[in-house]
Amino acid sequence: MVTQIGFGKQFFLENHTAWQECVLKELERKHRMEREFLMSLLEEGSSAGLREECRSMPEEERQKAIHELKNKRDELDFGVKGM
Repeated sequence: MVTQIGFGKQFFLENHTAWQECVLKELERKHRMEREFLMSLLEEGSSAGLREECRSMPEEERQKAIHELKNKRDELDFGVKGM
C-alpha cells in the first residue's frame, strides 16, 4: 500500500536522510585518517626500537608514558578523546 505524505514531512525525511549520509561520510573519513595514521606508525622502521624500549620499561614508567601520549593525542584534533 502506497501512502502519500505531505510536502513538509517529505522535506523533513529527505533532509534527515541527507544529514545521516553526511554524518556517515564524516565518520568514514575520520576512521580512514585514523587507520592511515596507525598504519604509518606500524610501517616505520623506527617503531621496532620504540616497542623494544617500551617492553624494557618498568610498569609504572610505561603507564606514565602512555598517559602522556594520550594527553598529546587529545591535543591533536581527531575529534575523539582517549579513554
